[in-house]
Amino acid sequence: MSGAVKISGKRKGDRTEREVVLDQERLGRVAFRVRQGGGEPVDVVAIDGGLTFPEPYFIQVKASSSYLVPAEREAFMLRCKAAGAVPMVAWKSKTSRKLEYKVLTGMEVE
Repeated sequence: MSGAVKISGKRKGDRTEREVVLDQERLGRVAFRVRQGGGEPVDVVAIDGGLTFPEPYFIQVKASSSYLVPAEREAFMLRCKAAGAVPMVAWKSKTSRKLEYKVLTGMEVE
């Protein structure tokens, strides 16, 4: 029997979402996790603190890759556009184990 403990995908995702919230707060943003269910594509909402017109960030969190399947990406981009939020994806680098972020662009949603 090996000593390694296997973590389920959901638990790994939950842990990564909590880490993203803490990292966003470290960056000076107010951040919180979004309750999941019913197909909600947004995992974390972060808002720049201390600004007159704060910019909202909607973040889709992935455990180990920035890839979103096309249907997931479209739903996420539609939600961001409806709210005027900056669409971002966050994931944990497989090599450094650090959080990485990417602003999603290039997909115009009408």
